[in-house]
Amino acid sequence: MPAVLLMQDNNLSGEIPDTLLGNVAILDLRTNKLFGNIPNFRNTQTISILLLRANNLTGAQTKIEFATKHRYDAYMGANLQNFSGLDLSENELSGEIPVKLGGLLKLHVLNVSYNYLSGVIPRSFSGMKSVESLDLSFNKLQGKIPPQLADLSSLSVFNVSYNNLSGVIPQGRQFNTFDMQSYLGNPLLCGQPTNISCNGKEQDNNGVKYDESTIDMVSFYWSCTAAYVTLLFGILSSLSFESSWRRAWFLCVVTSVFKYLQVYVFGIIPSMDIC
Repeated sequence: MPAVLLMQDNNLSGEIPDTLLGNVAILDLRTNKLFGNIPNFRNTQTISILLLRANNLTGAQTKIEFATKHRYDAYMGANLQNFSGLDLSENELSGEIPVKLGGLLKLHVLNVSYNYLSGVIPRSFSGMKSVESLDLSFNKLQGKIPPQLADLSSLSVFNVSYNNLSGVIPQGRQFNTFDMQSYLGNPLLCGQPTNISCNGKEQDNNGVKYDESTIDMVSFYWSCTAAYVTLLFGILSSLSFESSWRRAWFLCVVTSVFKYLQVYVFGIIPSMDIC
């Protein structure tokens, strides 16, 4: 009968030996001082839950293969198909997330937060049809959130906060239930539930879009118009005495005011003569 090994919160150090996994169903090594690569699981067919949070595991040099590069295929083979929980958070894993992780059809929980993972979120994650919790927060992931993830009907916890993600946040199904906490620290993301529309305009909580630059320019034009009208009435008062040159000057000022209104308020281009 497969064993359950609970060895969390100790001072265990060194690498995790492959022989430890021979007949284990649940292995909990959280909060220790383990380092090196994650085992390749060649010697086990029984493990379903692996908890390695808060250690110093590094994975491979170029990709997060969780084993040496030449053992990658063995690690990603049938031995992992029975995984239902995988917690690798708070380690020193770096590189890209392997596309083949999307083939873990029985996986319910995946947590790789607080690492140094880079690259994009694999579109293959849409194949994890049983996943209920997906935590990729506090890494260096970039690019878009794959819209295919909206097809994960069992997903109830989703966290990609504090990465370098950009583009439109997927909508539909479970994604309509996630709040802003799932996306914090990604200023280039847009769409709901953020207040940033993807056309470059901000969006208030009621979904009403506004453009502050346009509002400011309109206010500027109308303020200038009011100032010109006030000036015009002042000139009218000062030119109330009969005089031919005063009438000519008055006509020139009136013409200039109307040309301003045509250009900056009504958008009409007048003739080039000034008076």
